[in-house]
Amino acid sequence: MNNNKNITIGLVLVALGIFLILQKTIGLDIEVWSFIWPLFLLIPGITMHISYFSKEKNSRNLVIAGILTIYGGLFLFNTLTNNVYNDKLTFIYFLGIAIGFFENYIFGNKRNSDLSATLIFLIISVIIFLKDIFPNLNYLRDYILPSILIIFGVYVLIKKRD
Repeated sequence: MNNNKNITIGLVLVALGIFLILQKTIGLDIEVWSFIWPLFLLIPGITMHISYFSKEKNSRNLVIAGILTIYGGLFLFNTLTNNVYNDKLTFIYFLGIAIGFFENYIFGNKRNSDLSATLIFLIISVIIFLKDIFPNLNYLRDYILPSILIIFGVYVLIKKRD
């Protein structure tokens, strides 16, 4: 099985190399690299997910896998849409980190630190999303931090004491 995997990867790399050389040699006006480089994030992320769910149970890999998959998908989407929506998608950088920690919490060790990191990065992502979608809401920052402090304070007051 592993030998077939190596043969497949080898053939794909050789074909890609030949295509890129032909592109420059005969002057094809296709910018292939802009479509390929996001796959260097997306494919390892997906591979790490498959590896975790099929055999390997190192849940720390899920954080990296989630981040790589989300970022690879974002960069591929931006390439396919000629970066038309790029300025409205900056929140995804923090969302990718939140998803990575959330996957580790759900499928991994169920550590509270992973859930806390998820919530922090998710809140940052939502704030950036709201500022990107509603740029005229300048007063938003005047209410978000105090609201977060109140919510966190209530959580600290009512959380289960050990």
